Parts: sequence; C-alpha cells; structure tokens
Amino acid sequence: MRSERKVIVYILSLMNSKRNNIRTLHQGKNIIVNKTQQRIFISVLLLANFMGPLDGTIVIIALPSIAHDFNASTSMVAWVLIAFALIAASFKVMFGKLGDLKGLKTVFITGLVICTLGSFLCSISWSLVTLIIFRIIQAIGAAMFTAITPGMVPTYLPGEIRGKVLGYASAARGLGLALGAPIGGFIAGYLSWHWIFLINVPIGIVAIYMGTKVVPFSKGEPKKFPFDVAGAALIFFALLSLVFAINTGPQLGWTSVLIIGCLFASLVFWIGFYVQEKRSPDPLMDLNLLHNRVFTLGTGAYFMMYLAFSGALFALPFYLKLVKGVATHISGIYLMVPAVMIVIFGTFAGSLSDRVGSRGICSVSALGGCVAFFLLSMLGVESSTSFILIAMALMGIAVGTFAGPMSSLIMGHSPAGKLGMASAIMTTGIMMGSTLGVALFEAIFTQTGGMPGRVAHTLAAGMLVPGFHSAFLVGVVCCIIALVLSLVARDRPSDTSV
Repeated sequence: MRSERKVIVYILSLMNSKRNNIRTLHQGKNIIVNKTQQRIFISVLLLANFMGPLDGTIVIIALPSIAHDFNASTSMVAWVLIAFALIAASFKVMFGKLGDLKGLKTVFITGLVICTLGSFLCSISWSLVTLIIFRIIQAIGAAMFTAITPGMVPTYLPGEIRGKVLGYASAARGLGLALGAPIGGFIAGYLSWHWIFLINVPIGIVAIYMGTKVVPFSKGEPKKFPFDVAGAALIFFALLSLVFAINTGPQLGWTSVLIIGCLFASLVFWIGFYVQEKRSPDPLMDLNLLHNRVFTLGTGAYFMMYLAFSGALFALPFYLKLVKGVATHISGIYLMVPAVMIVIFGTFAGSLSDRVGSRGICSVSALGGCVAFFLLSMLGVESSTSFILIAMALMGIAVGTFAGPMSSLIMGHSPAGKLGMASAIMTTGIMMGSTLGVALFEAIFTQTGGMPGRVAHTLAAGMLVPGFHSAFLVGVVCCIIALVLSLVARDRPSDTSV
C-alpha cells in the first residue's frame, strides 16, 4: 500500500507539473501566473510608466532658474526640453524593433539603467551644454523602456487582467505627465533645479532591482537578416526634422527658410523610409501593421487625444499666471486636479474594458473631452475658481477613461510576434501628438492672442483671452476627430487572448 501511494503521489505531481508548464508556456509566452509575482511585475511597469513622462515634463517650470544659473537665453535653454522630446520620439520605433529581436526584458532593463544614469548626470551638470548632452542620454533610456512597456503586458500577463493593467499604466503615465510641472516648481523653488533630476534615481534603482527579479527572460525572434540600420537612420532624421520644425516654427515663423527646409527634408526622409522598409528583408517597421484598420484608427485617436491634452497642459499655466494672476506653486496645485482624475478613472476604465469592450468607453471619453475643451475655451478674466477646476477635472476624466481601453484595443489587434513593434508605434504616436500639441497651441495662442514673441507679460490680461479661446477650441476639434475614429474602430471578439 505504501509503495502504491508513493506511485500515485508521483504521478499526480508529474501531472500537476505538466499542467503548470502548459499554463506558463501558453501560446509560447512566459505568462506570469503567480499572483505575488504579478503584483511585483505590475509595480515595475507602473514605476516605468510614471518615470518616463515625469522626465519629460518635470523640468518645464525650472527652465527660468536654469537659464539664470547658466546665463543663457530663453531660446538656448529651451533645448533642455526639446532635446528630450526629439530623442524620445525619434527612437521609439527602433527600440520597439530591438525589443522584438533581443527580447523585451533586455531592452527594458537596459533602458532603465541608461535613464537612471542620465538623470544622475543631469543633476551634476556644470554647463548648459553638458546638461543638454546628459538629457539626451536620459531620453535614450526613457525611449527604450517606454517603447516596449505596453507590449510587455500581453506578453507576460493573463488576458483577463490586461485591460486593467493597461489602465493602471495609462494612469501612471498621466500622473507623471501632469505632476512633472508642479513637482519641478516646488523643488526648484525651495531647493535647487539640480534636485529635480535626482528624484528619478531612487525610482530607477528600485525598478531595475525588481525588474531583474520578476520580468521573465525572452530570447526574442531569431535574427535572420542584418539590422535595418538605414531604416533606423531615415526614421530618426524624418522625425528629427519634423519635430524641430513643429517646435521651432512659432519662434522662427512658418515661412522661414529653415522651417520650410526642415518640412521638405522630413517629407524626403519619410519617402525614403517607406521605400527602404518595402525593400528590406527585415524592416525596422512592419508597415503591414498600418494595414490593420483598428490598429491605425486607434493610434490616430490616441494621437489626437494627447495632442489636445498636452497642448492644454502647456497653455493652462500661462492662463493661470497671465490672466488670473495665480502664483506658480498654486498653479501646480491646479494642475494636480486632472492628474488625480486620470489616476482614479483610468484604473476604473481599464477594468471595465475587460468586461464590456473598449470602443464604447473610448467613444464616450472622447465625447467628454469635447465638452471639457469647450468649457476651457470659455475661460476668461472673470472665470471663477470652481469653473476652472470643473473644466480641468472633466479633461482629466476624459483622458483617463480613454487611454487604458484604447491601449487594450490597439494591442489586442496586434500580432503576438509584433507586440514590441506595435507598442512602439503606438507610443511614438502619443509622443508626436504631445509634441505637436505644445507647438500648435503655442502658435495659435501667439497669433490670435496678440502676443508678440515671448513678452506676453507686458500685455493686458484681456488681450490674451482670445488666444486661449482659440487654442482650446483646437482641443475640441481634436476630440471630435478622436470620437469619430473610436466609433469606426471595433472591439475584438470575446476572446481576450492576443
């Protein structure tokens, strides 16, 4: 009897081990089934999603202090911000492809290390040139891990919680984006701008340590052909010239020779990139992904929503300071309102999309964005604090309920072997929308608000109000386009697997 019992126990243990292996290797993926490891893995993703946008925005309010310390002009110190956006947007797709080729964990951890090192180097910068160089290093690392984090969710987590986790991730991104300016203003005002960059060092160290422990190792796809260096170079210069033109156009004038030349060069580079990708045996970007109707529509809707959101985050501090006379540290508290709404409603919407689908939620969110930006377009000299906060809260709710479900929709329609590439294209669209939003809102405000160059503080508040009206009405148009794109897209069948 004892020997028979041992045989039965041995057979059951083999069956259980085999069943666990089947679950772990489901569809060839390293699905994390342990609940504790899932929670740690999700925490790492949230830290990374918070860290990336925070790096890009935390320096905004500190730019005057940096210019003062280095005796630099406004146009020169602006490159501290522009350099980060240019590098981050330009390298998204390349690192997404590297994630597919080399494995998601390798690119993710390497990016965290580079970004953390860049943050530390920025904190000890001794000149404006060194600060810009170290910001480029920081941006390269941020581009690496932010390009592939959406693809890590369907790769390592079960299908029934992916929408919820993507909602958490979008909330973390929104929180990092919205809290960057108020945190930067507080630190720069009470300590020094050097400390702004040190805030990411402990966050990065924790994320690196936890990530090495819980993120499963994946080999990536076999490398049958040489890496598409030409494609990487072409898309870099295409994005570089386009983003430079968009960011610099309001200052130099859209008809200047430099801006027109950059736009023309960008067009040439894009055409060259298209030809190269069609000819390459192993292209940097799988252009067939753009043939996926839902993928393209969803990425376009994401682009429009973040164009409006980032433009508003840029314009609102100017409105509060120049029109309402609100102090800088108080303006930071105002900007926390949409951030809190993104965190609360982003989490809720992500979980809801797992049960009812994404299209309806995204459509309602885009419609809410239309209402929010219409209210923002009504802001004036006499607007009450409660009206301002309600409009900002509605904007945060709209963005928070849109991002997670739309991420789930886009990644759900992406091929399993191209998740790194798909997430890179999606996040590149978000970055491009964010960059264009700042430039576009500034250009419209400058033209319609009677602001000659950078001397807006010399004008009466009432003269600036039309500029803000026009800029926020652009946000209404963007949300209408996002609404149409969301309505045309469709959800996947009830099967949540990728």
